[in-house]
Amino acid sequence: MGNISPYLLLVISIFAALVCSTSNKIFSNKQPSVALKSLGVSIFSLVSCLTLYIWDGFGNISTFSLVFGILFGVVTFLANIMLLSAFSLGPWSYTYVMICLSMLMPAFSGALFWGEKIGILQYIGTLLVIVCIILSVDKKADDKKANIKWLLCTVAAFLMSGSIGIMQKVHQTSQYKNELNGFLIVSFFAGAVLSLVSALISKIKEKQGTEKKEGIKSWKEIVALAVIFVLIGVSTAANHKLNLYLSGVLPSAVFFPAVNGGPLVLASLTAFIFFKERLSKKQWIGLLIGTAAVFLLTI
Repeated sequence: MGNISPYLLLVISIFAALVCSTSNKIFSNKQPSVALKSLGVSIFSLVSCLTLYIWDGFGNISTFSLVFGILFGVVTFLANIMLLSAFSLGPWSYTYVMICLSMLMPAFSGALFWGEKIGILQYIGTLLVIVCIILSVDKKADDKKANIKWLLCTVAAFLMSGSIGIMQKVHQTSQYKNELNGFLIVSFFAGAVLSLVSALISKIKEKQGTEKKEGIKSWKEIVALAVIFVLIGVSTAANHKLNLYLSGVLPSAVFFPAVNGGPLVLASLTAFIFFKERLSKKQWIGLLIGTAAVFLLTI
């Protein structure tokens, strides 16, 4: 990847994130069962492992990358669990804003820990990404109120999501940065195991409950799910590999706001075009600001 412009790789990563988020949206809408969702996460995590292995093999891996990869997988899994818990306990809008703002942690970690310089355009671009995130959320759609459990889960998800970016930076500024593929395969495999355990626990709880969960009905649905799993697994692998590489070659104040703001803009447009979701004037303004932010961050 060293011969390809990092900004071109950033664009590819953003589109891979769009494919992943869109496929996840379709999968989540089709599967109300928590057990099946967790099982799905386990399956497409294994697809990601296979994709990465075909892409660049496993290679040699140090104890540092092995242990750090497992830790990265655990933190990513827990971040997702805390995020889902926060969504179920409190207002979606504020949860979403808080999680998106977690990008500020890795964005400014470069200046704090790695001596990176932040230009005026990066400050303006980061500020515009924050404005875009706030304006893009539809608060009227919320039907839940904030509570202490929601706050604790949201704060935990915020810290863990922000830590993911910092961990990427740590690995790619270390002497083991060339072990990128093995690191990610270990990470995805750890996530797959944890998701499978979560699926089994959720299945036991569903059996003990009185409410019967809807499952898979036909072979057509199985084929459709298989296609979705492949799309999610391949796009997730590509997105993570590119992001891990870019976290070590681009300034943090450029990479993390751009990689968060870009998919947000594209996801909103996709929701409008393909899912027929209406956007308010405020959300349209947010998208325009987000587009300007990504442009400022990458020039």
